[in-house]
Amino acid sequence: MKKYLNIALACLAGIAMTACVDHVPSEEALPTQKIDFAYEVIGEKYQLDYYVGSTIQFYPTMEVTTSVEWDFGDGSPVETGKIVEHKYTLAGNYKVTAKGNGGVKTNVIYIADIRPIVSLNLDEATTPEGIVEVSTSYISLNVELPNPDSLAAKYVWTFPAGTTDEGGNEVANFEQFFPENSTTPDKVLGKVKFAKVGSQTVKLQVKLETNRGTGEYRDLDIVNKNVQVALSEPAPTLYFVVKDGTINAIKIPASRKIEGVTIEPYDMGVSSGQHMLNICYDDSLIYLLDCGKQFVYCNDVDGTMGDGRMNVMSVDASSVGLVITNVGGTAFKDPFYGFIEGDYIFFSDRNTGFRKLNKNTRNAVWSSSVAPSYVENNWIGYYGTTSMIYGSFNACFGRIDGVWHWCKKGNGAGCWRFTDADNCGYGRTDWKMTEIPASGQLFEGTPTTAFVYDKNNDKYYFAFTGPNEGFYAFNGSEINTFSPQIGDAGLSAFQAGQKKFADGTGIKPHCATTNAGSGEGGVDEYVGVSQMALDEATGDVYFMYRSSVSSQPSGLVRYNAELDQLEYVVSGIQGYGVAVSPIMSKLFK
Repeated sequence: MKKYLNIALACLAGIAMTACVDHVPSEEALPTQKIDFAYEVIGEKYQLDYYVGSTIQFYPTMEVTTSVEWDFGDGSPVETGKIVEHKYTLAGNYKVTAKGNGGVKTNVIYIADIRPIVSLNLDEATTPEGIVEVSTSYISLNVELPNPDSLAAKYVWTFPAGTTDEGGNEVANFEQFFPENSTTPDKVLGKVKFAKVGSQTVKLQVKLETNRGTGEYRDLDIVNKNVQVALSEPAPTLYFVVKDGTINAIKIPASRKIEGVTIEPYDMGVSSGQHMLNICYDDSLIYLLDCGKQFVYCNDVDGTMGDGRMNVMSVDASSVGLVITNVGGTAFKDPFYGFIEGDYIFFSDRNTGFRKLNKNTRNAVWSSSVAPSYVENNWIGYYGTTSMIYGSFNACFGRIDGVWHWCKKGNGAGCWRFTDADNCGYGRTDWKMTEIPASGQLFEGTPTTAFVYDKNNDKYYFAFTGPNEGFYAFNGSEINTFSPQIGDAGLSAFQAGQKKFADGTGIKPHCATTNAGSGEGGVDEYVGVSQMALDEATGDVYFMYRSSVSSQPSGLVRYNAELDQLEYVVSGIQGYGVAVSPIMSKLFK
């Protein structure tokens, strides 16, 4: 038996050895590249950048036995030599071809145009907190200009109005000349300070000589340096969304105006959406709800046309992150409006209801399990009993002392109020329910787009379109006068609640797309005033107004509670969401 076993093992070993030999691939002679090359900038400190005017050396990366012909791809004559140097006079992509050793090789090189690098230096003596304060802090500006040929250059500076130097002289336009082969200008740009709060933009236009000694200059791209200039006193900050999707902010001091100081917006440098109808402040963070480009009705048969998302930004815009995305999901599930309470952010879809999500959620993909419905149209007793129907388009919502206020526009317009006890928590098929919430419906039939409640003064503020379009304020004691409809008895009190500008005109946020300033959403799905923000310190209310009349500009509008009238904070812009950060700061935090 042992003998047979030994024979078997020997056979197996032989088979294994034979198999190993059979599976070793035979070496195949592969064709070798006949020529290849590399390149690098020489003689300059910008050796990792390929600028116009840089001296670039080209050389083979393999042994060559013939001469090499170089075509630099810019129309210049072909050069011969193993190692050559070349300069490009224009920015762009160039195909460089080397011929030699009986072969041809082409590589693409990108030549960048010269761009000045502007940096900001703070004057330590006048910026002890590390921020630039209006009218007191000095800054200086440094320029690094990659100039490989050491050509002559002219610097043309443009400063915001009111900028002054250390001698108190206004600096609006300042020019410097740098001769060729020199880094020293004919005039020194000293320290400057700003007279305006907000993003103050300093512009630098560099004119660079085209060829040494010709006296002809070409304009390089203008460089803009934004300086965030702080208020001289701590105040809250209002954030608002401009129609192009950028986030702006502006300081809102309790005095509303500071003598001799112009308060302008900050550009936060964040572009975070296409229709950010709502933004919400919470604990040093701004939540940005974007319902995307596709926000009106579409026949999303496949449920893939969603393009909305919710992002979160720190108050100084130093960080931006994703909360939840619906990109590629069902279009009508995009986040439209929002409200934060406790640990949760509630956000509505287009017209069905609103959902509950932990505000610490990050990088989530929308699903009913991640963000389950908190309430839907047919979960409360209005549905099918009053004018509240499926087609009612969502608008702003929030909870006041346990009572939800849910604004609706289009069909079934008004402000629906209910408590959690009124929410049955599931879809009802018996539309004609009898248990209508005791808290009642406000303004039935009046398209209601936004509201805010001032608890300190027991004031309700609403924005309406339609026949009663405008901005209104009501005392808490009279609010139920308008429930459920604005009847003849309550009409005079309702009309008395409208707030107007100093000239007696009220806001006209009409919905029709044919009217100037509205432009989006059609008659039923208009944008209008999409959010209001309360400054609790003053009782003022802010909103982005999109005017429908050419005689009255769109802009950021404030209801001045002290004067009891509307006024422009920033005119000539259109936008969406607004939110107040109550952090008392000179800048953002």
